[in-house]
Amino acid sequence: MFSSLANKIFGDSNSREIKKFEPLLAEIAGFEDQMKSLDDDGLRGQTDRLRERLAAGETLDQPLPEAFATVR
Repeated sequence: MFSSLANKIFGDSNSREIKKFEPLLAEIAGFEDQMKSLDDDGLRGQTDRLRERLAAGETLDQPLPEAFATVR
């Protein structure tokens, strides 16, 4: 009984884990129009642009939303 009450208040572990990713998913979705406007060559060029950003000193987490949006 206590665990079901706690799940109602705090959610289960899966829903808490998913909730952590909601801001990242919203950021990825924000790139949708930009990615839709790219042709095949433009999408291929994203790899080079992302690599350049990493070479310039960005961490892996910084270009992550744009990388996922490109793949999506």
